[in-house]
Amino acid sequence: MTDEIILRPCRPEDLPAISALTVRAFAQVSIDAHLERQYGLLRATSWGERKCQAILGEIAANPDGCFSALLGDRVVGYITTSVDEQAGIGRIINLAVDTDWHGRGLGKRLLCRAFECFRDRELPYYRIETTTDNEVGQALYPRCGFAEVTRQIVYFMSADEAADWTHTAGEKQESP
Repeated sequence: MTDEIILRPCRPEDLPAISALTVRAFAQVSIDAHLERQYGLLRATSWGERKCQAILGEIAANPDGCFSALLGDRVVGYITTSVDEQAGIGRIINLAVDTDWHGRGLGKRLLCRAFECFRDRELPYYRIETTTDNEVGQALYPRCGFAEVTRQIVYFMSADEAADWTHTAGEKQESP
């Protein structure tokens, strides 16, 4: 099963594979991917470029809490984390598993590895977020003990839409 997969801290040589996996794994569930489908490229950068840059930053900021899952020399999954010492929260920021490995326990293994890191830092709380269209995450996280706390709605508009609205709203205001 997943016994042949090795989990280890992310290394620089993993980054191209992590970036490619990121784009595949989050294409249908990323908020920024949804925005791009509706509004096009934002400042000439794709959601995938921005997401990969963010993940590289997460790995650089917390190298001891970010792990690659390798089958031989192939990255088949990864997890990135951050720590809020003040609140005592270990946060799983990103978790991605190659679709060929879905349903084989690799996501759970990556979560367990993150939990070990959080326990080593004596963090009493763990947090993960997902979107409502991420069916894999919504199934996995409760099975791993997470409880849903709330749901968030993301609203978005362009500056042109705001200008149009402001102009229209201004016309409807009463003058003194």
